[in-house]
Amino acid sequence: MAMTPELRRRLVACVRNYQAETGAKRSVDELRFAELEDEACELGDAVAAALMEAALCEQAAARAHAVTVPCPHCGRPAPPEDEPAPRQVQTRRGEVRWREPQHYCRSCRQAFFPSVPRAGD
Repeated sequence: MAMTPELRRRLVACVRNYQAETGAKRSVDELRFAELEDEACELGDAVAAALMEAALCEQAAARAHAVTVPCPHCGRPAPPEDEPAPRQVQTRRGEVRWREPQHYCRSCRQAFFPSVPRAGD
């Protein structure tokens, strides 16, 4: 992803707001470099996790239409469950949570999350 100058400017403005709201902007004498780096990594991790979570929620919403799909084990029709299932995964940048449509095969008695088709599939 290429960051445009406008997007970079807006991101810097968000960081300035974060500093103002949290009191993170301290005098140079109060802040050691290691503390600054820790704070920057924590903020970066939060942004990365939020970006992944938003993308996963968008993917799940795109697949939320009620369509019966074949079971990956037996191939029989598997209808979607009424409610999306909560999902979570621990990433390198933090925990990410979202709700995803789940299907249930009555023959296999197994729930599964249909894969997103890739180009060429």
